[in-house]
Amino acid sequence: SRGLGDVYKRQSLVSVFAGEGAASQPIEAFTTLGINNVKHRAHSSPPTQIDVVTLAVRGDFHVLFGQQGLLTFVRHIANIRSITIVGVGADLPRIRAEVYNNTVGVPIHFVDETFFKRKYKHVLRAAYSKVFQQLIKLHIFEIGWLLPSVLIVDSDTAWSRDVQFVYAAPDLRVVYYGQHSESGACNGMDPTNWIGTLLPPRCKIVNCQNRHILHHMVFQRDVMAHLHREVTAKWNATSLWESVYLCWRHHPECRGRVSEYEAYYQFASIYYPERI
Repeated sequence: SRGLGDVYKRQSLVSVFAGEGAASQPIEAFTTLGINNVKHRAHSSPPTQIDVVTLAVRGDFHVLFGQQGLLTFVRHIANIRSITIVGVGADLPRIRAEVYNNTVGVPIHFVDETFFKRKYKHVLRAAYSKVFQQLIKLHIFEIGWLLPSVLIVDSDTAWSRDVQFVYAAPDLRVVYYGQHSESGACNGMDPTNWIGTLLPPRCKIVNCQNRHILHHMVFQRDVMAHLHREVTAKWNATSLWESVYLCWRHHPECRGRVSEYEAYYQFASIYYPERI
């Protein structure tokens, strides 16, 4: 839409967290705006408004579209301004068709994950193949039009009850960071050692059996920017993505499970406890 486009052109098209080795093309070259032809005008958004981002995995389309998971986002999550789908470019025609079939009254945008592949994955190795999506989420604010508060929802999720995630000033409180506990000893697949090594020393997980790895989490721009600054400074890296790679390459402790949700939660709970 013209309104959104004007906002986007006024913003930096390169990540606020980007360092050396940025992709040869800005992220706008990998985006499709308003794939459902629902437009919104450029205006200042209230602090309680959020954008939703989902990383669409083809194997999850039966939930996201077939079981109307996308529709449940809009039906039950308060104050959504827009939805952004990050996925494989070849899937865009199907996603567009499915979006038209799932009538949703908010703008839906698409970002081809190739941007992140060219900028990071093709340059740096990773601990294991599935870590790609986790790291995209930690760099989600490279998408220039997103609001300060972004709800990440896994694409195999359907919402079943009403919820509001961000409450008004002065504290911009964020709610609904879920937690679940697992019985038994930590089995090496928990992110305890990874977080304890990657993040600043204050961010130590006390009990690895208490997890915040569910199907969603609110990320906030200022918290995420602070997280990037702290981690890249610790590892003398150009990006958080590179920091994860350096941690994995040089420290066996970093070769356990990588969890974007747990890393963000642990950082926010230490540095911004008033928001949780």
